[in-house]
Amino acid sequence: MTHALMTSPRSPAIDAASGECPIDDQRGVTRPFPPGGNCDLGAYEVSDMVPISGETGDLEITTVTPTPQTSIPTINTETLCWKGPGSQYEVVSSVQQGTQIVIKGLGAQKNWLVIDNPRFPGTDCWLDQ
Repeated sequence: MTHALMTSPRSPAIDAASGECPIDDQRGVTRPFPPGGNCDLGAYEVSDMVPISGETGDLEITTVTPTPQTSIPTINTETLCWKGPGSQYEVVSSVQQGTQIVIKGLGAQKNWLVIDNPRFPGTDCWLDQ
């Protein structure tokens, strides 16, 4: 479990570390974010995730509704999953066709989705839309 840093009002711990820092935070999010900047103080790195708005862009997904209150997208084509939102990050896994995914957020540039990595549950990875 981690304690997220506040972004509004902005926590003084954001981008406040100097010198070297671990390459990942306690959750596996790449540090620093954005690349080339300073790390956040502590075990949590704030990323550019914003709450998802319901749009999924050009990523080919369908919706399966297991209950009236919940919908879980299913990947229609195999796609790569990255360690962060951008091609400067490494590929950490792929998501196979037919896999149901949990979308956790949408990148600020709205072309990357952050999901719970189906191959490594409990860790995030990013899909390019």
